[in-house]
Amino acid sequence: DSVQHWSLCVTICKEYYIAFACNQTLRTGPHAVRHHLFRTRQRGQGTAMAHMSSLSGLMGQAVIPQRCQQHSALPRPRARTPFTVVAATKKSSVQQVVLTTGITNLGQAGELAYVNRGYFRNHLAPKGLAQVATPQILAEFQAKADAEERVALEERQKAQAMATALATIGKFIIKKKSGENDQIFGSVSVEDIQGAIELQTGRQLDKKKFVLPEIKTLGTYECNVQLHPDVTGSFKVVVQRLKEAGKK
Repeated sequence: DSVQHWSLCVTICKEYYIAFACNQTLRTGPHAVRHHLFRTRQRGQGTAMAHMSSLSGLMGQAVIPQRCQQHSALPRPRARTPFTVVAATKKSSVQQVVLTTGITNLGQAGELAYVNRGYFRNHLAPKGLAQVATPQILAEFQAKADAEERVALEERQKAQAMATALATIGKFIIKKKSGENDQIFGSVSVEDIQGAIELQTGRQLDKKKFVLPEIKTLGTYECNVQLHPDVTGSFKVVVQRLKEAGKK
């Protein structure tokens, strides 16, 4: 009972001190509360209910300030609305430009290049070596690139058509004078093969593009010609004996 008695006393005293901390004036004062508890204990009132009833008079004498009452009636503050921090976007330090003059390690005149903004601002622009790649300039470059792509596609298709023609014809006959053991006089040259192909196809091919084996005897030989970086034509060359007039 003694433990419960003091626990209840401490709780009641805390309530009075809270009122006192809010700038209140207790009519009896905190010393009166402690004195009352001490006198009650000496009289032998051991139960918690007796102490509570004896202190009810003091509790009734406490004056609760109006400001504290208003403060206790205020609504609780609402939780703060969370917000998101967005980092500022860093500006790129690279500038796309069009070179007006060929520059080592950058490109030739008329080409697009990416350079440091400071390098362009302090060196290229003042000397007229490059200009900013505006949307109009980029559109012109795109149109030029599209045109070049169409030309390249047409050239490839043309080369593929020639390769098909060579494969369809298959063999090109070249006649040469020969002696013993089918040895021809001289050899079959690139010009000989070039002329034979032009005679049948109507197209003269670049003689630098032919890949030929060494031809010194009569017979059939496999030959190639590079028509395009992606297209190679293959055909056969048949070397036959040229019959002299008056001989059988």
